[in-house]
Amino acid sequence: MKNPILVASLVILLCFTFGFQKRDKEAASERKANVEADVAAIKALIDEWVKLYNAEDFDRLMSVFYADNAILMSPNVSISKGKEAILLSYQADSKLNVEHVDSSVAQDVRVSGSLAVAWGIDTGTTTPRSGGEADKYDLKWLMAFERQSDGTWKCLYEMWNENTAAQTQTEQELLKLEQEWTNADLKDDWATMDRILADDYVLTDRDGFVSTKAQCLAYMKSGEDKYLTLVIDDTKVRVYGDAAVVTGRATIKEAEKGKEISDVCRITNTWIKKAGRWQCVATHSSRIAQK
Repeated sequence: MKNPILVASLVILLCFTFGFQKRDKEAASERKANVEADVAAIKALIDEWVKLYNAEDFDRLMSVFYADNAILMSPNVSISKGKEAILLSYQADSKLNVEHVDSSVAQDVRVSGSLAVAWGIDTGTTTPRSGGEADKYDLKWLMAFERQSDGTWKCLYEMWNENTAAQTQTEQELLKLEQEWTNADLKDDWATMDRILADDYVLTDRDGFVSTKAQCLAYMKSGEDKYLTLVIDDTKVRVYGDAAVVTGRATIKEAEKGKEISDVCRITNTWIKKAGRWQCVATHSSRIAQK
């Protein structure tokens, strides 16, 4: 004779088991649906970035796309920290070039709780506003997103580089020195400047004044001029044996004798390799006329 208590216990256990399995399946299905919705939302946000970027609606782009503490890491330039710095970088580039993203494809989006990462490929054109033909570009990007308190997603980190052939070792070395120079300017690190600049270094600044290395270092040590932000971009390196020329664009915000000044300049640095190491022998800076 079967034990009725045992039979009843087995029935209850089976009911609980089936109930838990059903709830687990429902929870898994809900999680999958939530992730799919998040992936779709992030892809839509990236599409909105393209739309606003092409329209040069950068104020709206900052509001919709980037978190307040977002960080942009573009190749061969200083890191842009916060929406204000990112906006400044976009606006400076827009004054010189018309950028258009022809295609932006998010190859993969992965969500984990309130964080997500995505990578993709962009193609487009850069057309100088001063005239000339459009240059095509092909780049890859990586972004990290964070869910906001209102449930929306915002970009927290962004970095990208072009799908071009690897730079030569010399180009990489010079770009590294240029970055060290930028960091030294921002930190008033005169010791690094002393190492980078040749003893016979000459600066012709954006106002046409000529200074020696000793004068440049003395001015830095005086504290009369302080860089608040310094973004160097559109950098190109040309190597000619033991000589090289690096050109770029500097977007500057500085405090000079207590007065805040903003400027955008074209810079040309001439480098010479002496005793196995590169040093800059001359800098020429020209202010870009603001329209």
